[in-house]
Amino acid sequence: MLKKLKKSELFMAEPIIGKVKDHHQTEVVNSQSSQKAKFGRNVTLFYIIQFLSGLHFISGVLLPFFIEWGGISFSQVMFLQAIFLGAAFLLEVPTGTIADFFGRKHSMMLGFIVTFIGALIYSSVPKFWIFVIAESLWALGVALLSGAQDAFLYDTLKEINREQDSKKVFGRTRSISLVGILIAAPIGSLIASTLGLRYTMMLMTVPLGSAALLCLFLKEPDIHRIEQKQKYFQIIKNGFIHIHTSRTIKILAVDLLVTSILAYFVIWTNQQRLINIGIDGSYLGYINMIWLAVEILVSNSFVTLEKVLKSKKSVVFFTTFFTGIGFILMSITQNVSIVVFGIMLAAGFGLGRWVLMIHYLNKHIPSEQRAMIISTIVMFKQLAHVMINPLVGFLVEWNLVIVLLILGGLLIVWSIISPVKESHLVD
Repeated sequence: MLKKLKKSELFMAEPIIGKVKDHHQTEVVNSQSSQKAKFGRNVTLFYIIQFLSGLHFISGVLLPFFIEWGGISFSQVMFLQAIFLGAAFLLEVPTGTIADFFGRKHSMMLGFIVTFIGALIYSSVPKFWIFVIAESLWALGVALLSGAQDAFLYDTLKEINREQDSKKVFGRTRSISLVGILIAAPIGSLIASTLGLRYTMMLMTVPLGSAALLCLFLKEPDIHRIEQKQKYFQIIKNGFIHIHTSRTIKILAVDLLVTSILAYFVIWTNQQRLINIGIDGSYLGYINMIWLAVEILVSNSFVTLEKVLKSKKSVVFFTTFFTGIGFILMSITQNVSIVVFGIMLAAGFGLGRWVLMIHYLNKHIPSEQRAMIISTIVMFKQLAHVMINPLVGFLVEWNLVIVLLILGGLLIVWSIISPVKESHLVD
């Protein structure tokens, strides 16, 4: 028979039991702190990866690379971009599913490896069909990264209970990537003038390879990961169903798509416009650096702008409106200062607002479908460009000024009629 404890012995046992409980609770807290620290490192590593992936040395001499070294016309450049975006369109949903099923980390790493190969092929021989192969590989790499990156970062923030900071973190992430492009643009001009235009693309393999290696050290967020593996064949269907059934997501997605589709053309028309008004090609990288600096400023000013304007809807309106004004200024004068200012407005606000709208979309999308839905939205953008890009290419060769006027007018009209309301913009 078991010996019955005396009252004094029970009192002696209580401190021991309490110590065991305290020790167990301490271990739990330490384990949680350790996990939080690991996921916290994700954010720092992600910033470094974004910087490396932003080192686009070609950006400062984008058109000269294609037209002078590649020997193709502007319309062929836009046709190449249509091929790139068409391939990205076809690959966006399956690669988004891969990210949700196998993990965002592995999707990102594979994306950088594929773009690394694409850069090598692009810089091999200046032939149109070689460029087609390279663009197709680049599209696969971008599709593997698209959606997976945003979803990975947002779910990391959820793991460390910082999702309320997503607007700030996404803005910082976008800015870091832009800092990489900003630094790379004048370096690209220097590389082009010393080594040749070909090497602006070839040397991009260094940061792309480094970004792929750093992905090995990321920790995959565990949110809904098991459920995703169990529901592989439902991911695509659920992504489309959720967009279709959510009026708010549809409205935000349409606004994001219309402005980003039109603003995209500032990337391809600004250098052509500058060349047309007499700017030497060696200065293009430095002007690129200026408008990228404005885009960085805009991407980090949304919280301040909301406070100043006292309305999220007003920020959404003005970012589209000023993008349109920028295109108009690019078209109506030969004055270099005014044209550059127009580029700053169109690129800064038009390209910078993507991160703002992604922030608002994320607030309405369930974690387990985030990568899939974002990829689906991006897919529609790719499809639109597949249809529009060749037309814009031919129109630019006919009359660039009229094209800029049309783009600016459409953006101003959309800023007025956009169905986005204050109630849709949740923090």
